[in-house]
Amino acid sequence: EKIRTDITQTEQSLKSVKAEAAEVNRLLSSDVSSIDNRIDRIQVSIDSDLTYLESLIDLSSGNLKSILSSIAAGYLQENLGRYYSYGLKAMSYAASLSEARKNREKKPAVKRGGQDIPYPTTQYPKFLLQNMELSIGSSQSARFLATSLQNLTSNPELINKPLTFSLTQKEEKRQLLIEGEIDSRSNRRHDFSLIMTAVDYPLYVREGLELLNITSLKGFYTFRTDFTLDRDGTGHGQGVLEVSRVHLDTPDSRNIIAMAVYDAVTSAQVITFKLNYEISRDNQMHLNITSNIDELIMAEISRKQNELNSHYRDRLKAELSERIEAELAKNQSLYSALKVLQQNSNGNLSEVESYEQVVAAKKKEMDKRINELQSQIEKQLDKVKQSLPSLPSF
Repeated sequence: EKIRTDITQTEQSLKSVKAEAAEVNRLLSSDVSSIDNRIDRIQVSIDSDLTYLESLIDLSSGNLKSILSSIAAGYLQENLGRYYSYGLKAMSYAASLSEARKNREKKPAVKRGGQDIPYPTTQYPKFLLQNMELSIGSSQSARFLATSLQNLTSNPELINKPLTFSLTQKEEKRQLLIEGEIDSRSNRRHDFSLIMTAVDYPLYVREGLELLNITSLKGFYTFRTDFTLDRDGTGHGQGVLEVSRVHLDTPDSRNIIAMAVYDAVTSAQVITFKLNYEISRDNQMHLNITSNIDELIMAEISRKQNELNSHYRDRLKAELSERIEAELAKNQSLYSALKVLQQNSNGNLSEVESYEQVVAAKKKEMDKRINELQSQIEKQLDKVKQSLPSLPSF
């Protein structure tokens, strides 16, 4: 019985030790988990700081997307405005010619007596230049000039045809082709129309490049456009501008935008601008322009920005880590010690559980042995009882 009591007391002591070890282990695990969470939060904070700092050098804004298109727009507005002015001047000349014809017309004198007998005849205007052509040189030579004019008249209503003109100019690779129409008839659809093609003309631009730290842009362009001046004084047209053999003054290599524009422009064989434009009666132009160079520039800016981000991200991370390195070192030391305690605690808890199993096994073995002894004792008692003489009964 004493052995059973000792085993029971040992079992209860082990349960108490196990409970204490489990509580210590729980607290240590909680502390380790808390430190792990803090380490994760520190890394998240560093990443957040890096993201914020990267946003300060973000160059993917849509404001940069049409850098070169905006520069081209100013250049085109200036030149397209000239065609509008040319159309107005041409219409004023045609109107002056018709007005002079009207002023020269005389009212028929009143005839007294006699009788007019009409005969079928063809009416001609008082002035008509049906066709005029002039050329200098040969179209196969390096230099060539040709011009033509049709249906110049004092009475366009009478011939019912608009005035047409053309100009062809060639000088080496450079060519200029112009075809136009001036219409002052009462049933006209428009006042003036022009189709122009300029091939391989030199281009030199300085204005508008200051933002890019680029001094000038040089190259050669081909420009095609058709323009119409309507009866109400408004104009509209469309065109294509192609720029090739572009040369930019070497920009500041520290300016990422300038370098992106430089690399994109100099690597492109042809820069194409497509435009649609409208001109109001007060000579205000509304221009819509798109270009293949915009996407090339943005792709180059994105590439350079990714390189810059990677470089600065490493630098920023190193800088942030350096500033909190001392604290991180302390935390790491404490964290390592705590992990050792946790491991020891896990080992102690395992030992207690192992002792519990041993005690439980011994207790089970002891109970079995006691039961066996008790059974043997009962059998011996039965034998003793049987060997005793029977007592007389009263």
